[in-house]
Amino acid sequence: MIGARCSSTAIFVNAHHSIGIRALILFGTKEQKAKWLPDLVSGRKLGAFALTEPEAGSDAANVQTSATPSPDGSGFILNGQKRYITNGGIAAFSR
Repeated sequence: MIGARCSSTAIFVNAHHSIGIRALILFGTKEQKAKWLPDLVSGRKLGAFALTEPEAGSDAANVQTSATPSPDGSGFILNGQKRYITNGGIAAFSR
């Protein structure tokens, strides 16, 4: 229904709910879900998704970026780069 009115709005709504929220529901820890889902599900905040890379394009099987736990366990160290991040310019979460 959204796409029938505005395809660009349909794209960011779909990315938010089909990629962002769904990945968290399927693979997130209890702590991550408790922290992020309330604002995402309510619409107070918008999620983003980073897939494309310089050498892989949007071929998910060929992505090179990795995330390894930081030595102190407080977060992750990201190694790699992304070309395009769906909802990146309008998402509320930066990490």
